[in-house]
Amino acid sequence: MKILLSGKSFSDDKNKAETLLQDFSLFCYFACWKKTSNMSKSTYFTGQPVYSQVIKLLDKAKIQQISLETLGSERYVKRLTGWKHLIIMLFGVLKHFDSLRELEIGMKAETMKLSHLGLDYVVRRSTLAEANRRRPQEFFAKVYASLLERYTPFLADSRSVGYQKA
Repeated sequence: MKILLSGKSFSDDKNKAETLLQDFSLFCYFACWKKTSNMSKSTYFTGQPVYSQVIKLLDKAKIQQISLETLGSERYVKRLTGWKHLIIMLFGVLKHFDSLRELEIGMKAETMKLSHLGLDYVVRRSTLAEANRRRPQEFFAKVYASLLERYTPFLADSRSVGYQKA
């Protein structure tokens, strides 16, 4: 029997993963916690916008590989690659834009910050419309499948206790 930071112990493999994950999160909390005399906020993610944190979860090389392997994904493409298309569409989703017009205006407003995302120009609405029409949905489905495969162990599982994976 082992006792962890959280004060919990585990004796069987059933509770081991859950307990270790909780203990690891406690460890990360204490490792990043600054001891100060006042009740200040955590500075672990200071200066990192949510969008930047989401982009860091993506594997650029893997997504570029998927884009090249997907039939027709890079056909007739000059500058707007699959990676850039995905980054721009995620920008629109996280900003709650409802149209390509709003997305274009939002990108123009954030022009100085686009270089941090690897975008060297503001994509026009017509280019996005053409990319959405030409790029097959299989590209985005494969990206989603690869992300799901990579991060499944970290996702919350809301299934009933007795349910087993097939």
